[in-house]
Amino acid sequence: MNWKEFNRRFDPYRTLDAREVGRLYAERQGIAPWRRLLDDIATAPEPGHVRALLVGSRGSGKTTELKRLQAALGEDAGDFLPIYVDFAPALPQDAGTLPILAVIAAAVRAVADDWKAPPAKDDPLARALQAFGVAADWLPLAVNAAGAIASWLALGGEPTALTTLPWTELSRLAAAARTALGARLTDAGRPRAEALVAATQAEIARLGAAAGRQPVLLVDGLDKRPDMASVERGIADADLLLGLGLPLVLTGPVQLRLEPAFAGLTMPGSFQPLTLANLPVVHRAADTGEVGPHEPGIGVLLDLYRRRLRADPPLPDLLAEDDLRRLARASSGVVREFLLLLKLAGQASRLAGHARIEAGDVDQAMRERRHDLQASLDSESWAVLARVLRSRRLPAGETASELLLANVIACYPNRDVWFRPHELLVPSVAGEAGGTRAPTA
Repeated sequence: MNWKEFNRRFDPYRTLDAREVGRLYAERQGIAPWRRLLDDIATAPEPGHVRALLVGSRGSGKTTELKRLQAALGEDAGDFLPIYVDFAPALPQDAGTLPILAVIAAAVRAVADDWKAPPAKDDPLARALQAFGVAADWLPLAVNAAGAIASWLALGGEPTALTTLPWTELSRLAAAARTALGARLTDAGRPRAEALVAATQAEIARLGAAAGRQPVLLVDGLDKRPDMASVERGIADADLLLGLGLPLVLTGPVQLRLEPAFAGLTMPGSFQPLTLANLPVVHRAADTGEVGPHEPGIGVLLDLYRRRLRADPPLPDLLAEDDLRRLARASSGVVREFLLLLKLAGQASRLAGHARIEAGDVDQAMRERRHDLQASLDSESWAVLARVLRSRRLPAGETASELLLANVIACYPNRDVWFRPHELLVPSVAGEAGGTRAPTA
């Protein structure tokens, strides 16, 4: 058994590239977000009319949806030039919208330079950044660092990126951007911010003219922030992004759709909301309310597993069907959780000297993951989880919000949207609610 290849295939933190995503993408029921976005972009009367906010649980597959959309938009050197930007590696976790805009502008310039676009007269982007006190050497270094944060599809569909700077240099650039641009825009800074938006628009126009195609921005990174306070800082001045005048898809945590504090993000004239919910690996009986396994959600994860086994070179199937289904349900319908459980089960099998992943290896993986989840819970968290289990609703408050962000609470789309503790925690939560801790494997 090639365990190195197994670990690469089922690495929960590896992003699929544009060449892989078409083969390994497992279709959900209904209209997948990437298909809906592709149709919106292709049929929009004006490019700037498409401003979408794709939200979902961490690890639910939002980046994969962006990569699938990127591949579809870039096929056959058509009308669009999709640019995927992950600003998380390039900025501190508390950076506001202005630094995010600066990173996007640097990435667009990198793509424009790659397309040999003629330079802009008097360099309005450099002047706009320098008005905030950004050092003159920041922009060329950030453009050179674009390989760490951006990818685009050249003619023929091959992914392209520039040389990546060392992470230490990228961190220095990130700190410089944060210091100069701050965490939140002030009224006094509004004219300078508008000049930065205009300069970014000029870079977008420069790229469009050189490529002969409409640039499309696919922006990742908010979901990688540690808490909702840092997410809120990142989108505090989201109107700056809305003013760029091109198709834009921004990803973020599901709270941006669920919590009233963020309602302004999805008002008319702002972002169109799309939700990538947890796969419905469980369902509630309409008459009794009893919760059991749900084939549509489990089936998607089984398809994902088999697609990755069939990739070149093919790998042997190491799991019994029942054990695979147990892992699918235990993931709470989050793709990254499913991949992590598979990797943990493979490690347990390998260390035990087994020829296949046995039921005991699956038990070990589930127990290890359960303990990881439990380690971060305090008494207030247990109380909130007990309320969620009883009511199937998300309570108001910071604790529930942070538990949802950490995937300790799952959001399922069956007949209606409902909430439930992570499947691996349900026995313990039920025991806590009943006054005793339920036994766990």
